[in-house]
Amino acid sequence: MPPEELLKRLVEYVTTNGASRILRRRTPEQADEVIFEAEIDGTHYYVICNRPPPTLPVTLSPRELAIARLIAKGLPNKTISDILEISPYTVATHLRRIFIKLGVSSRAAMVARLLEDNVLTM
Repeated sequence: MPPEELLKRLVEYVTTNGASRILRRRTPEQADEVIFEAEIDGTHYYVICNRPPPTLPVTLSPRELAIARLIAKGLPNKTISDILEISPYTVATHLRRIFIKLGVSSRAAMVARLLEDNVLTM
C-alpha cells in the first residue's frame, strides 16, 4: 500500500475513532490502546485511542443525598426546603455542590447519573 493511502487511512481512523495522539513508538502499557498501526518508509506509527478517565464513585453527604432523592421525585427547591426545614438558598447551595461533584448541569442529568451509579433507585 502506498504511503499516501496509509496516511489517508490513518487520518480517517483519527477522526472517526477519537484518537488522542499519533506515536512513532509505543510502550507496552499502550498496547491495548492502539487502534491503528502503519509503517511508512520503515517507520512504525501508532494511533492511540483517547479514553476518558475512569470515573470514581461519587460520595454525597447525607443531606445532599436527601436533597437528590427529593429532586428525583420532581419536587421544587421551595418544597424541599419546607420538608427538610432549611432555607431554599441552602437547598440551592447543596444542589450546586451535587452538580459539581457529578459534573452535571441539570436536575435531569443529576438524577440520570445517580441512577447509573446506583446511588438512587426508582
